[in-house]
Amino acid sequence: MNIRKELCFKIIAGAVFLTLLSSCASMGTKADYRIETVPSENAIVSKVYVREADGDINISGEVRRRHFPARRSIPGHVDVEISKPDGTLLTKNNIHYHRMSRKSVKAKFATQFSAVPVQGSAIRVTHHYEQHH
Repeated sequence: MNIRKELCFKIIAGAVFLTLLSSCASMGTKADYRIETVPSENAIVSKVYVREADGDINISGEVRRRHFPARRSIPGHVDVEISKPDGTLLTKNNIHYHRMSRKSVKAKFATQFSAVPVQGSAIRVTHHYEQHH
């Protein structure tokens, strides 16, 4: 009987811990924001994730070369724009991405904004093949 009580206690303690852990940072979902990706002629933007934490919003994703040879560098950068539901631009970041290794077929990018947009806002990630000067 003692073993059952101990097992129940561990299960309840684990559930409480997971609940507290999940409330520390919430994930923005596609229902919260409209996520748009705009590819270039030479690259595709994919796997865009939005995460809210401590009053900030973190946006990350991947860029893949559209044409072969895939294992070469992917020139360019991405612009991340956040617009209000009415279309008014809130903020924009120019992000340079990087491959994890020379043999990687994808590059990763990440950026952080200091304010969380309202529900229904649009997040647009656009790949630009050439660098801005």
